[in-house]
Amino acid sequence: MTTDSVRGNGVRSLKLALRGGIAILAVPIVLAGCSSEAKKPERAADSVTVQEQWVKAADAEMSAAFGELSNSADKALTVVSASSPASGRVELHEVVADATGAKTMRPKAGGFVIPAHGKVTLRPGGDHIMFMGLTGPLRTGSETPVTLTFDDGSTTTFTARVRDFSGNQEKYSPDHASGAPAPEHATGAPAPEHSSGAPTSGHAGSAPAPEHPSGAPTSAQTNGAPAPANGAQAPAHGG
Repeated sequence: MTTDSVRGNGVRSLKLALRGGIAILAVPIVLAGCSSEAKKPERAADSVTVQEQWVKAADAEMSAAFGELSNSADKALTVVSASSPASGRVELHEVVADATGAKTMRPKAGGFVIPAHGKVTLRPGGDHIMFMGLTGPLRTGSETPVTLTFDDGSTTTFTARVRDFSGNQEKYSPDHASGAPAPEHATGAPAPEHSSGAPTSGHAGSAPAPEHPSGAPTSAQTNGAPAPANGAQAPAHGG
């Protein structure tokens, strides 16, 4: 074997060794890239957008926020709570009709579930974000931030403009939230009318009572002729 042949074989061996080393080094890099992508799950908040959002104008106590929640993910996402600096307490509510057809607000069990590639509309008379205990007046034209929290712990914040709205009155008041019937009946007109109305006073101090003791018929019977007649007979019998 000549010197040139030895050199040629050595060069080829070195090239093969280098290629093999590069391939070996490349494999861990590819695997590392795949594992890093697998460890980065998509946050629910990143797949939800809020549109047409607004808040009902109110001076105090209670109000509500509305809008359209869209989900671009391949799975359903759930809003489990909400918060806002405009209110001391915020709840996810729904409106349902009872047996009489009257509408009642109540917390939405399980939160707002947004279907995959679908949307949920928050509207008056339906699902909505309830503000309970406003920290100040919500004036028309002003804006307030609202933060939504999802079941994976992620959050998203949107800004809603305040609007005037008078339809679909669901009695946004603390009395309604804590059981309106009791306070409403206590301050309603019927109670004061019965306690101070004319019928009750008439029965307590009506004319018939004084009329009987001082009326003419009674006096005539007490001081009438029969009494003296009886009186006259007594002396007659005695004599």
